[in-house]
Amino acid sequence: MSEIDSVKTQEEAEEIVLGKKLRLLRESRGYSIEDVAGQIYLDSSLIRALELGQYSKIPSESFIAGYIRNYLKLFDAVSEFRRFNILKTNSLITYQNPIVLKKAYVSNKIKKSYLFKLTVVAISLSSLTYFEVEYGLLNEIKKLSINNKTEKNKLLEEKIESVDSNDVIEQQQTKSLVKKSIPNTKSNQTIAKVDSIHLHFTNDSWIQLIDATGRKLISSFIKSGKTLEFNGKLPFEVTLGNSRAVKIKVNGHDFNQSNYTNKEITHFVINNNLN
Repeated sequence: MSEIDSVKTQEEAEEIVLGKKLRLLRESRGYSIEDVAGQIYLDSSLIRALELGQYSKIPSESFIAGYIRNYLKLFDAVSEFRRFNILKTNSLITYQNPIVLKKAYVSNKIKKSYLFKLTVVAISLSSLTYFEVEYGLLNEIKKLSINNKTEKNKLLEEKIESVDSNDVIEQQQTKSLVKKSIPNTKSNQTIAKVDSIHLHFTNDSWIQLIDATGRKLISSFIKSGKTLEFNGKLPFEVTLGNSRAVKIKVNGHDFNQSNYTNKEITHFVINNNLN
């Protein structure tokens, strides 16, 4: 081991011994690390570093002797520690005036307080932005709720348009049947009786209703609990977006729609025989 390494090792050993004695002194007087830090205006981390002999963790190593003197002055024990080399120097830079330390300590506290306030303000602004976004989303949801009828109509219409080719063929065939059933003479149209269809909605549903004359009686989204009645000419061409939610009566008689409730979107024709 070189002479330089030997000296360095001796200094480190002395720092550890001095640190232990500082800790024992503090504990014997009933002080906590925080108590000492508050009294001599140093951060608690500096007090821990002094008591552990870890001077490398102290930012301003040139002030270590001053920190230790102030520590010892708090307990009126400077004379008991004069044998340690670090306290034998008369260098002015090693002494830290408590008044200067207090100013630095208070300044540091103010800075921390200022940073804390800035953090609170930043969090508050973030929260405000969050609530603004939430409020904006709520407004959008309200708008969507108001336009719910239109949106559901569009969705159901899109589903109707996406019906597979077999359903399209079936619809074309039923339309052909309806056209054939339309009276051709003016006299028949004059004496033809008016048929009524009664609709009760137990849940939200989309409906399109066309009578034998090709007149569209309704094409809309209907809310649950509504009851509607229309007059027209049989047969009626019916398209439902939620067939289970609609109860149908024609000319006062219940219409059996059990064969048409196995799909979400159904298309059928009600003729004179109510089937």
